[in-house]
Amino acid sequence: MTVLPRLYALLACALVAAPAYAAAPRTGHLDLDVTLDPESRHLRAVAELATSGDFRFVLHHTLTVSAAAVNGQPSAVISDRRDDRLREWRVSAPRGGALRIEYGGTLPALDATLDHRGVLGAMPPMAAGEGSFLHSASGWYPRPAALFSYRLKLSLPGDQRGLVAGRLVAEELPRDAAGHYIATFEFKHPADGIDLMAGPYTVREKLVPRGDAKPLRLRTYFYRDLDALADGYLEDSRRYLELYAEQIGAYPFSEFSVVASPLPTGFGMPTLTYIGREVLKLPFIRATSLGHEVLHNWWGNGVYADYAQGNWSEGLTTFMADYFYKERESPAAAREMRLSWLRDFAAVPAGAHRPLAAFRSRTHGAEAAMGYGKSAMVFLMLRDAIGEDVFRRGLRLFWERHRFKLASWDDLRAAFEQAAGRSLTTFFDQWVQRAGGPTVRVVEARAQTEHGKTRLALTLTQMAPAYALTVPVEIIAGGRSQTRWIAFERERDVATLELDVVPEGIRLDPELRLWRVLAR
Repeated sequence: MTVLPRLYALLACALVAAPAYAAAPRTGHLDLDVTLDPESRHLRAVAELATSGDFRFVLHHTLTVSAAAVNGQPSAVISDRRDDRLREWRVSAPRGGALRIEYGGTLPALDATLDHRGVLGAMPPMAAGEGSFLHSASGWYPRPAALFSYRLKLSLPGDQRGLVAGRLVAEELPRDAAGHYIATFEFKHPADGIDLMAGPYTVREKLVPRGDAKPLRLRTYFYRDLDALADGYLEDSRRYLELYAEQIGAYPFSEFSVVASPLPTGFGMPTLTYIGREVLKLPFIRATSLGHEVLHNWWGNGVYADYAQGNWSEGLTTFMADYFYKERESPAAAREMRLSWLRDFAAVPAGAHRPLAAFRSRTHGAEAAMGYGKSAMVFLMLRDAIGEDVFRRGLRLFWERHRFKLASWDDLRAAFEQAAGRSLTTFFDQWVQRAGGPTVRVVEARAQTEHGKTRLALTLTQMAPAYALTVPVEIIAGGRSQTRWIAFERERDVATLELDVVPEGIRLDPELRLWRVLAR
């Protein structure tokens, strides 16, 4: 999205996919029955799960366990430790079995003063009449495992509507003002957490036919002042879902919702995106950020990034969404985005350079320049190297192999290698495992013409240790230009080009298709 450079940076900083857990996680299942009164901020919940022994979990310090039972028999509950945010609990279940935990309390009030940086921090579960957000990592439910499926029943006062990620199994509207809205959601795939959102929403729905499958349910959960925007968001959501299903593979879920937030959030969860109400009003959001969040249902929430080996999902989503929209707009717009990535990189001190394998999430500008800009540029360079058709085949292979599984940069490399029919180890090693980027210069150019043919000798240099590069060089002659790609793998090398014209000038990578340190 592009409003003003400053606003772009703020919004992009908040638009993230919910992180997945790394390295051979155990899995489980959780059933939750949740009653929330946003005005009083009171939460009452019952959690049911299976345990193989004593069960330890954490809850936000405002929540207290009132009872627990294992296989229908009351069980001892001990509060072990407490800090400023979380309290650890232990339920005695030496032999394990079916565990039922009843808990509740009064949640913190919604902090409307939080800015975009605040919502990326450790937020507590917050409630208020104008909106409630129970972040997946805030300790509002007992987590059964690193990854888990779940079924959740949510009860809210009459004018409130709410949801969590997943399939809407059942919905009961209040019969009068004193009634309750009750909705049940199910998420059968491995999830890394549950985010709950509620507010005085007007819900709009559009059902999209999908051949023999059940129709795709599209929804907006908007405040009244946003309701006029609902039809546009529904139609654009449909358009993006069809676009990426064609490019990657069938949309993996049964619904997609756009949910308005009272906070300046921009989160992409499976089956939904949660975007600040003021941001939703901006006229360009549907053309930019919405597509980015839709795509996260494939990259990040459909295939989970193995964070232990680096978060590839933000870069791939930036490349296939934000950058793709610029390419579709014009070559000049796409070049300007590439220039912005390289300018951001040039502003990062050398001591702050980190490899993509170390990127987890966006916490400051240096992280963003690497995890978004450099990562997106790596996918651009890969597409240039193997061709667009092969690149598309690699993406589809990657999706087919790793749906609802953890995947790493190595898994991406393997899929693209199979599609390309050749090794890409050097390419991925130098761009993913190595920090920084090359400094490439043309230090000398000599042209010699004999018998109507011209031989151009270019001396190129780069800092040690050398990268294995394919460098685009533009040759200008007679008011026209042509681009030649030169393989360059040493610290200093001479490339000789045979030309039919006498060159008048050359430019190194004028279209900025190579990740590198820009000249001042």
